[in-house]
Amino acid sequence: MSTLIIGGISLSEWEIPEKINFGGKQKVVVHKLIGGTRVVDAMGPDPTDVTWSGRFRGPSAVDRAQALDAMRAAGAEVPLFYLSTFVTVVITDFRADAERPYEIPYSITCTVVSDSINDALGPIVPSLDSIVSTALNVAAAFSASGADASQVSTAAAVGAVQTAVTATGTLQGAPLPALVSLHGVVNTQSAVLGGIATGLDVTLGSTVGVGTPSGVNPAAMASWLTGQMTTSQDEAIALSSKDNIDLIGKNLTLTGA
Repeated sequence: MSTLIIGGISLSEWEIPEKINFGGKQKVVVHKLIGGTRVVDAMGPDPTDVTWSGRFRGPSAVDRAQALDAMRAAGAEVPLFYLSTFVTVVITDFRADAERPYEIPYSITCTVVSDSINDALGPIVPSLDSIVSTALNVAAAFSASGADASQVSTAAAVGAVQTAVTATGTLQGAPLPALVSLHGVVNTQSAVLGGIATGLDVTLGSTVGVGTPSGVNPAAMASWLTGQMTTSQDEAIALSSKDNIDLIGKNLTLTGA
């Protein structure tokens, strides 16, 4: 995992956890009838708490740990994005076990308030404008994080959807032809983002011009590794953007567009 943002704080390097959970339960009421028949009423999703641990390192370790602890103390609802999951959470448990001022292992537990992706699926069309706005905001946040060629292309694809949404105006109750037209733009740009990600994936692990055998010039190897890290980050950005653009497409489908 290369990206985790909570409450406006973007975690990086050792702050990123080795593993993080998502998912939960579906709350149900089971009615058992004569003859063994069951009637199951689905009451809605019940997401599990999101928990992870990491390590703050460097001169800003204390400040960054205290920033998360301040969110915990305030009980504020904050956005959390990771692995194409976008939820609003309250930090219910934050523990920092400082070893040095510059070395602070931590663990965190977040209770999910709302799930902007999974809550959007299903018969939630009345909040279509809110769903699309949230998805675009997340996609734009990640596609605007760099200036190399692939990230510029990713940003352009997201921008094309943003322009189409703005031109359509209010989506809830919009004429079907307008929604169909928007859906076409969404599908086209989703394919563009998929192509960007696929192209980047092909280059990952490539040894062209450098290779990985022993004896390779250290400077050349370092340059190759840096390029691979950049490519990996660019692919994650393209895929995250595509996930959120696809979310818009799914909800437009619910309207019949």
